[in-house]
Amino acid sequence: MPPNQGINVLTVPSDLAPTFRELMSASKIDKKTSADGDTWIRIVKPCRVVQLSNVNALTNSCGGLLDSGANTSLQGGDMRVLHQEQGSVAIVGPSNGAENGMNDLSLVTCGGVAKTSLGEEVLIVITSAAAYGKGKSVISKFQLEQYGYTVHDKARVLGGKQLVRTPEGDIFKLRLHSGLLYLPLRYPTVHDIESLRHVPLTSNCE
Repeated sequence: MPPNQGINVLTVPSDLAPTFRELMSASKIDKKTSADGDTWIRIVKPCRVVQLSNVNALTNSCGGLLDSGANTSLQGGDMRVLHQEQGSVAIVGPSNGAENGMNDLSLVTCGGVAKTSLGEEVLIVITSAAAYGKGKSVISKFQLEQYGYTVHDKARVLGGKQLVRTPEGDIFKLRLHSGLLYLPLRYPTVHDIESLRHVPLTSNCE
């Protein structure tokens, strides 16, 4: 009998097939065979750990917290999920322990409405953010600077500029509250997403 005769062989699309890197880095691989003979493989990826330095400041209403101690951003209740990304993260606070309810958050691309210094409302877009959906968002200063933004995170009362400038010249003024700086945000509607100019704050490269 020729090879594979009498056997249903399905070619997995290249965009769905696991890569060698994914197989080698997986923390667990589950294999399951159904009653009709189909074999399924589930790859459990290791959860990445990210750091936030001001976890306790997520409950006020001042906007997205600009955090110089965060190595990724966090999507709060004032930002909307635009796309689901691959992977997950665990949020670690100042105690170096995973925060309660934040030990397995999906990575997403999210957006929120902010105003430029000229009064124009735009949709700011953040990639590779941890999806939390509650409280206030956290915006990683590291991610902004890596994308080419200039971040002046020194308060004006201390002689600083207290703003964020994009490479294209857009300026976002920051708000000072209890010694911390925030970017005023509001949750976007579908109309906002479709009609407002999109301003990416971060790169889509990890």
